[in-house]
Amino acid sequence: MNAAREQADRAADRTRSELLATLRELDRRRRRAFDLKYQAEKHSTLVMVVAGCAIAAAGIGVAIAVARARARRENSLTSRLREMTRAWEAQQSLGDSAALPLVSAATARKLATALAVTFAAQFGRWSARRLLPAGSVR
Repeated sequence: MNAAREQADRAADRTRSELLATLRELDRRRRRAFDLKYQAEKHSTLVMVVAGCAIAAAGIGVAIAVARARARRENSLTSRLREMTRAWEAQQSLGDSAALPLVSAATARKLATALAVTFAAQFGRWSARRLLPAGSVR
């Protein structure tokens, strides 16, 4: 009975030691998996390629933004010069500006409509105040 017990103890000790060795190895692998320095050293070429692509993408984005801003600035400058030239030429071709109307017909109609609506609103308020008793007016 003692021999069987000793054999079972040895088997249990061997199993425990194997289990502890497996646990140590798993712990070592876990630490390495989450160790950024180790992973960067192990995969240095991949890290360099990704960093290079990120820098290139940022550079391309900045270059595009600068080019668009420069084109926008040049377009606005050329359009201003073109408009100033057109205005200068139009001023010379107009000659007598007294023949031109001061306000266009559409603008005059809109102005008259706005005045009529304002007058009608004021007249409505005045009429309502006259019809209501004196104490109810705010």
